Amino acid sequence: MPEFFCQMPHLLIVILEEGSTSFCHYENSGSAQSCLIDADILRKAVHYAITNRLFASFLYGDTPLPPAHAILIESVEHVKIIPDQTVCHGTDCMQVIDLANGVSETLMRAKALPDRDDSNSNIILRFSRKEIPFLAETVNHLAENCRRVNLVIRDPEKFGQAELDSYRAELESIRRQLEKRYRQGAFGEINVVSDRLFLSSMHNCGAGLDHLTLAPNGRFYLCPAFYYENPENSIGDIASGYTIDDSHLLDLAHAPVCRNCDAYHCKRCIFLNRKLTGELNTPSSQQCSIAHTERNESRKLAETINHYLPPEKRIAQIPAIDYLDPLLPLADPSLGPADKDRLFAGLLSRPLEEVPVKELLLQLYRIDPALLTKLKQRCCHPPDLETN
Repeated sequence: MPEFFCQMPHLLIVILEEGSTSFCHYENSGSAQSCLIDADILRKAVHYAITNRLFASFLYGDTPLPPAHAILIESVEHVKIIPDQTVCHGTDCMQVIDLANGVSETLMRAKALPDRDDSNSNIILRFSRKEIPFLAETVNHLAENCRRVNLVIRDPEKFGQAELDSYRAELESIRRQLEKRYRQGAFGEINVVSDRLFLSSMHNCGAGLDHLTLAPNGRFYLCPAFYYENPENSIGDIASGYTIDDSHLLDLAHAPVCRNCDAYHCKRCIFLNRKLTGELNTPSSQQCSIAHTERNESRKLAETINHYLPPEKRIAQIPAIDYLDPLLPLADPSLGPADKDRLFAGLLSRPLEEVPVKELLLQLYRIDPALLTKLKQRCCHPPDLETN
């Protein structure tokens, strides 16, 4: 029997048509004759969101919506995610801009943002490895005209060392521009550089945990990527609800690599995990390397900002690391088993370095009392829980 999923999401993503814009890593494989979601399915989706107290994200395509669809959308708390050629006024729109359409076209749209009275806008910028050399110029122009820019890589699975080096150089340029703007009192956000400054725990995508997707066929999916990959990936439908097999694999507690990582901003995309490693809870080397490259720039940004802040307002330091993929050193043939054991233990323990001994032992006891007993038996002088 499938395992029923207990944790309730707080967001419902509704794909309004097969050709809706992609806002993440996946590519839209909808047909040229893109069909709108049926009004009855949309009505049920809105009712589901309202009754379950879910915020709704509506993914738009190029097809104009009938008035009945528009009225239904406005009846629930929501955000509209729209393609770059669609004009949308108001604070409930998030525009997706794709660098694949050309740098000059993207910059033209960036310059047009103030005319839309959208200075507080939240922009998604998608790009591929081929467009990395134009990334900093584009982002810096966008940042002048909107509050937040969310960078999304279309093809992270194709990133090698050359792409990582190029990406790091562009992120460095973006970081320096952010530092300049912060000194001038302008506090814009670039997700992959600035988000990590204010996070103290994992803040991943959360597909299946924090949000679900409803497709035009009236069926639920973990996220839009699973729908576009294969409509048979459904986990249920709007009429009967949904269940998620092996739902525990979506939880951070069952992700041995990620749960001890401090690249807290990483999407930890389960679709890419399954696509590249075959496991929902195991990230690929590319994802880890990209996330830690971004983390390193966040670390430099935090150090610079702290020079201009009083002690009580300074950002928590981000520790230095000597790796991008935490598992890569373990494949080094020059390291012996003992060295690898020490290295892996060091990686796993770093997030615990600031945890008091008493708290750490209490957590161990809650997980498995026998572990603490075994630890005491191995120690000549067992730790004193009352004084440590």
